[in-house]
Amino acid sequence: MEKSTSENLIMVTQEPTTGIAQVMINRPKSLNSLTRSMMRSLAQAFKSLDADEFVKVIILSGSGRAFCSGVDLTAAEDVFKGDVKDVEGDPVAQMER
Repeated sequence: MEKSTSENLIMVTQEPTTGIAQVMINRPKSLNSLTRSMMRSLAQAFKSLDADEFVKVIILSGSGRAFCSGVDLTAAEDVFKGDVKDVEGDPVAQMER
């Protein structure tokens, strides 16, 4: 099964027979730098996969030559405005769960 967010920036693939899911950041031209919407999509992907009883392992990767260069500095103002401690939209918090 494959699911993706707008423009396929966060791609989720799942192999139910093996229990392995893969989450791939797919923005290679910007070294997979993250925008706020991508961070929320990542958080949602981890939350959804955590709720799936068949998923035992999640592999996080980035497309192209870099895993993830961090926050997209051209979108940093948007990333850090508002409630930056929103656990539901925080991919790291969702990975910890």
